[in-house]
Amino acid sequence: MTMRTALLLFVSALLAGCGSQNDAVDITLGDSAGSGPAGIYEARLSSSTENREEDWVFVLAPRRPMGEDPRIAGYMPADPQRVMVGRYRRGPGQTLTGALRLYDVIEVERPVLDEEGEETEETETVLRRRVRPLSITGIFSPAESLSVFFSGQGGNDAADAGDGSISGSYRERLSERPSRQERMVSGWRRTDEFGSDVVTFNIGPDAGIAGNAPDPVSEQLCRYDGRFALINAAFNIYEISFDQSQCGGDPDADEAPPLRTMFGLAFLDDFVREEDEELARPRELVFIMGSAPIEDGSAEARVYELRRRTGL
Repeated sequence: MTMRTALLLFVSALLAGCGSQNDAVDITLGDSAGSGPAGIYEARLSSSTENREEDWVFVLAPRRPMGEDPRIAGYMPADPQRVMVGRYRRGPGQTLTGALRLYDVIEVERPVLDEEGEETEETETVLRRRVRPLSITGIFSPAESLSVFFSGQGGNDAADAGDGSISGSYRERLSERPSRQERMVSGWRRTDEFGSDVVTFNIGPDAGIAGNAPDPVSEQLCRYDGRFALINAAFNIYEISFDQSQCGGDPDADEAPPLRTMFGLAFLDDFVREEDEELARPRELVFIMGSAPIEDGSAEARVYELRRRTGL
């Protein structure tokens, strides 16, 4: 029996045993630090189908009392176009399941069109967004580790996400810093090699967020308007939502590009040391967000690793 088979049988047995009212998981209480899977993890993703080994960062939001299933979001720092966003559900004991979307950008060949819009024999390489749903099943050890298997379920590409595993180590110091609204309020940016702003976001005391960032495929500027929300003061994890507009659109076109609503999670990093921990000031902010597919089946995801503007 393989390790994967053993784990799946173990999880299935625990899930099957929760049929009675006495065995049901209590979802009326939010998570406390060290009691559930919520937190920030450094993880290793292994894809048996695509024969890939990748380092990822995953964020599991804490549960809200009587709320929806909490969000889960992750990205690959070496390739921020590879993103996962979805929701997970804690099962009995230390099990969890979830449904996510895996977003990435791939190169595809397509025919070059002539002046009349007809295909020629020449081809060109272009970037194409891809989104593929997947499910996860696994176990966690509170404030220590996460171990899940994922299985692809098709998508807007002929190849699904395949099968694989994710093994993560809990980052206690980063996960369990208290979330504070005032820590988010600032101007944030990402610069190019010459120090010029490429991505800018401003967060106000009313929790509103406004930003501009180039589309990673078209390189045209996108506008973001959204908000953040505290989830649980015990965790350094924030919920975010954005409307993406003016992205890749022609100002003279009859129709505007589709408005996309994006959801995800954020966390703060690189805290400046202070005698009073409550005054510790973060210098880095990470957004991880994705959209649901629209009518044409397309969807997008974004990861922004930002630095606080100096002097703010």
